Amino acid sequence: MPRSATVATVPPRTDPSLCVALVSALSFKATKTNLAAIITYLERLPKEYEFLAVRDATSRDATLNETAAYTHWALTNQALFA
Repeated sequence: MPRSATVATVPPRTDPSLCVALVSALSFKATKTNLAAIITYLERLPKEYEFLAVRDATSRDATLNETAAYTHWALTNQALFA
């Protein structure tokens, strides 16, 4: 089973402290190879957690900004940057 299919079906977490821990871990593990799958999962969480994870990941590794996954996410979520 492809990873993107797995992350698309895993139930999103709802507990705030668990969400913070989860997005922190995902942002730390984000690479150019897995960013699309991570974003697929993050899109199912409340926007503040999604933004936190992507911001932290791209702050840690600026080359993630060059991926198609990040570009698509940034264009879709322009309002978060205002």
